[in-house]
Amino acid sequence: MAKGLGKPDSYVAIQVNDKQAMMWGGSDEPCALCTVASLGAINLKNNKAVSKDVCDLLAEVRFIVCRQACASM
Repeated sequence: MAKGLGKPDSYVAIQVNDKQAMMWGGSDEPCALCTVASLGAINLKNNKAVSKDVCDLLAEVRFIVCRQACASM
């Protein structure tokens, strides 16, 4: 995440709230909702890279559904 945002690791915080009750598109299959906030670092140029980093991170913890959402960004 830090690399995609062009920030040092010490400026990046990631929070994961596992096992939340959530539905996406009417399905109760495992899913994730991500919010990325940054001061001056998110733009059209790096948005796809940041989105890919988020999806890759979630895929590591088996949130495969994220790939579909990330593909549309």
